[in-house]
Amino acid sequence: MTDPKNMPGMEILRAMMDGRIAASPILHTLGIYLSSIAPGTAVALGRPDSQVLNSHGMAHGGYLSTLADSAIGAAVLTLAPAGTTVATVQFNISFVRPVSPRTLLACQAFTLNMGRSLASARAEVEGMEDHLLYAHATATYSLIQRARV
Repeated sequence: MTDPKNMPGMEILRAMMDGRIAASPILHTLGIYLSSIAPGTAVALGRPDSQVLNSHGMAHGGYLSTLADSAIGAAVLTLAPAGTTVATVQFNISFVRPVSPRTLLACQAFTLNMGRSLASARAEVEGMEDHLLYAHATATYSLIQRARV
């Protein structure tokens, strides 16, 4: 496996996407994965299964939150210099409509501002087949030097 300690964020994400670096275990558990990245943007895909449903038979809000937080974090990480990682310090999500099981979701995230110590970004979660908006989110991330992690 590749050591991400001194790699720029974009390179870390590319290594995750092609399997040279393991993605976060929660993403594997939830079946969420990055499908594309570009400077300041990222797209994550997911399809909620029966393990992530709430008591009403719809995808739990935590599933959509994890999808959005992961995509936003990746969008910010694409702009992070070598030796830097990111951590969520504020996250807000608005759910627009319930998500039925097995709905293929795409979360597109965009970095809005990249400062020296904080970054802000937003995302939209849409259905890949029905093109409906299911949720939108904003977040603030702390940029952390890996030596301090």
